Amino acid sequence: MTRQIRIVDGLVCDMVEKPPRLVGYLFAFPGHGVFAPGGRINLPLTPQQVTEHNRLLTEAQVKAMESHKRIALYLVRTDEGYRVGPWTDAKRWPVIRYRPGR
Repeated sequence: MTRQIRIVDGLVCDMVEKPPRLVGYLFAFPGHGVFAPGGRINLPLTPQQVTEHNRLLTEAQVKAMESHKRIALYLVRTDEGYRVGPWTDAKRWPVIRYRPGR
């Protein structure tokens, strides 16, 4: 199935899915194009559009986490200690309790 990529309200979506599906976080590689977890995005996107898409996606994820009380975050070690947040560093919270895996 060929993807039909479109920008909807600043977010890059695959229109083949019903309802349209967000493509996930975008990664721009100058000279090579823009990529999402599902592969290359064959749509001419500016660096500003990539940044805006990732910002809007992060905002939507944070709102969903707050409203559904379910969290999927990444652990990051910073100069201030461990913090958690979404994929982008747009928002980070301090870790209250950290227990390393086995």
